[in-house]
Amino acid sequence: MKATKRRNRRESGFTMVEMIAAMFLLTIGLMSLAGVLATVMNRQHYSQTVTNLTTLAQTTLENIKTQSYANITSSSEVFGSIAGFKYSQLQVTATPNAANDLLTIVVVATDHTGLSVSLQTVVAK
Repeated sequence: MKATKRRNRRESGFTMVEMIAAMFLLTIGLMSLAGVLATVMNRQHYSQTVTNLTTLAQTTLENIKTQSYANITSSSEVFGSIAGFKYSQLQVTATPNAANDLLTIVVVATDHTGLSVSLQTVVAK
């Protein structure tokens, strides 16, 4: 007699259909994760740019505040770099107010994409 091998129902394993379904679900999950990762990287770059522009504007403002009232003037600088960060424009606007001897200073730092940060302070005579 020939012994026929029968599959025991208790044997474990996956069918081909189950494997294809699992691979499909895994692929969908990984593609979703890749989309989220791209968004996170984009937002991180945006945050880093805003931080760099704010630091640049703050440093410029602090340097201006160390000058005497009479030496503060408006200026504009195009295409500069600080600590490896390239910016497209750094603009300082000094507006005097003769009525109360105050000088309003606005510093605007802009990067190559057009994103800008503006900081403002007042200096007394």
